[in-house]
Amino acid sequence: MRIWQQIFELLQQQETCALISVVEVKGSTPREVGAQILLSATGGFYGTIGGGNMENKSILLAQQLLAKGGQKLHIESHILGPDFGQCCGGAVKIMIEIFDQTDFDNAKAFARFEADGAFNLQISTDGNCISRLKASQNIEHFGLQDDGGIILQYGLKNAVIYLFGAGHVGKALMLQLAVLPFDVVWVDSRKGEFPRAVPANFTLIHQEKPQDALASAPDGAQIFILTHDHDIDFNIVYAALNMRRFSYIGVIGSKTKGARFVSKLRKLDFTERQINEMHCPIGIGIIGSKKPAAIAVSVAAEILSRVEI
Repeated sequence: MRIWQQIFELLQQQETCALISVVEVKGSTPREVGAQILLSATGGFYGTIGGGNMENKSILLAQQLLAKGGQKLHIESHILGPDFGQCCGGAVKIMIEIFDQTDFDNAKAFARFEADGAFNLQISTDGNCISRLKASQNIEHFGLQDDGGIILQYGLKNAVIYLFGAGHVGKALMLQLAVLPFDVVWVDSRKGEFPRAVPANFTLIHQEKPQDALASAPDGAQIFILTHDHDIDFNIVYAALNMRRFSYIGVIGSKTKGARFVSKLRKLDFTERQINEMHCPIGIGIIGSKKPAAIAVSVAAEILSRVEI
């Protein structure tokens, strides 16, 4: 979620809003430093700081601050067990910022920075100063600083996934990835297979030769191949391995299919190191169901096991 874009849009609509941020954690806590909820004065909210009583009471407090007006920043500490009846055992420090029309120019500028990539904001605990820091600046940790200030990071780019195949499993995987922070490029040679509506984080590419779509894939992208045709699958694998710039190349199928692909790649003089960059079958091994929805859960779990979100 682009926090500052959301804040800017709310202010454009003449709404005030509150940003709830986790700025310090000790011990076991539901979320990490930087977890946020954006709450509009009309009641809608985006994001989560972990659910439970901590989140519920933080939202209630933010609503009270919005209704009261005047106070722009509030920070409070909580021990999760005694204060919220939660069993995590840790402690958190929560910061609530209130934004109104006086913050419009800042929100507009920060939304633009956010769209361009990662950047850091330094916030003074008296609420009188908020300033942008370079993303490249060496910061030992985010959240509450030793000098009492707070630094949070924004504008992080989502990991990119190239998903080949819009069949039953592809459609089921779409539902899993829709709510996760990935930018998904969905490729198929059959234009009519794409659903009429797709999540906002999906981009559709109709390509007669799906492997040609890899030319536009960024370095480090994850490639998931689950088309309707084994020859198409192999052509995509062949192209992806030759490019040697992707973080993961996975193919749907059985161990037998994987072995056949390995044999074909060896005959084409791929090195063992290159061949080992291909993974077939995909998904976590503890889910054995072959139902499309179950395969999609398995593949999504595999993706999450490698990417910190």
